[in-house]
Amino acid sequence: MDDRLNDAEDESLAEETYRLAQQAVEVRELDFVTVVGKTEPVRIFELLGLVGEITPDTLELRDLFVLQNTIHWIKSISIEEKNGQIVSRGHFKPISSRRFLNDCHEYVFHFTKSGRVEIDRLALGVPYQDKSNIARWSHTSGRDRRCRGNTWFIPYETIQSRQKERPHPATFPVGLAEWCIKLHGVSRVQTMLDPFLGIGNSAVAARNYGVKEFIGFEVDETYLAEAQRRIRAQASLPVGQAGVSPAR
Repeated sequence: MDDRLNDAEDESLAEETYRLAQQAVEVRELDFVTVVGKTEPVRIFELLGLVGEITPDTLELRDLFVLQNTIHWIKSISIEEKNGQIVSRGHFKPISSRRFLNDCHEYVFHFTKSGRVEIDRLALGVPYQDKSNIARWSHTSGRDRRCRGNTWFIPYETIQSRQKERPHPATFPVGLAEWCIKLHGVSRVQTMLDPFLGIGNSAVAARNYGVKEFIGFEVDETYLAEAQRRIRAQASLPVGQAGVSPAR
């Protein structure tokens, strides 16, 4: 049994394993899945941890939100082409270290209330590299568009002055928030909330896509003032047109 739990790298348990370990683990039921060789769907569970090791807050939150997708926000990437040429795109903050690599990506954790919320996978779709797949797969309906997947390359814009153009140590591009809106369907997003507003990039994204109501929280008055300035600047533009000017 210990081996089964240690080998559960994806932190999910099949129904049989959970039945054997239910006195020792805390779990949340995820879904039913079809398994080759079995006639009936099998329940799977998310392994939260061992009994006694999970805090009360964690146990309370598990009933409110489910991790539905893990997205990798790629800030910078280098790809070697077939001819040997290396192409680099994006920006990253260099790390001066003999031990650590430059950090060129961050995680985006997509939580929903049920874990079963339908998303608009093709809103962020990309063309097929191999066009024969369009006819090969029936789900394409003849369209040259597939799901982008969970790696999102959204680089920072090139700036000349961090203090004037990006005066916050932990910002994300407006485009990252825009993609999250598109993923859930622009017409379905009625209200958007950012509990850590920063300099307001999420608010700008909401304005760009016509979200009816936006709520943001920010404890730092300097960042809040910059967020308000950016929102006012964006409000002076037609809906959908990006372009926030630097602070003066």
